[in-house]
Amino acid sequence: MTKALFYKVQTIIDGGKNQLKVAHKKINPKYPLKDFDLCPKCHCPLLASASKGRSKYYAYYHCVKPCNTRYKLEDAELWFNAFLDGINLNKNAQRLLNTMITERIKTQSESQKVGPSH
Repeated sequence: MTKALFYKVQTIIDGGKNQLKVAHKKINPKYPLKDFDLCPKCHCPLLASASKGRSKYYAYYHCVKPCNTRYKLEDAELWFNAFLDGINLNKNAQRLLNTMITERIKTQSESQKVGPSH
């Protein structure tokens, strides 16, 4: 058996084609601040996850490296809302910001659908 034949058989066994390794990035509506909110200690984007307690799941935003801190979902959202409440914009700036956010969400949701984009 030649090497070429061996690798051809292995490809068929593995599913018929060479599999590409693609990182799947899901947008989870439960965690709207994921990768957007920054860790107050190291300024890295916060990730999100849920931990199982005795009877239910508890959602957290957390920083992986270097500080390994975690914040309750409710606390992070309260802090973010308090930050937003402290911002005062005139009407033109509000309209411009609203348009920019709407366009950004639209392009992000179109480009980051669940699954790879081949």
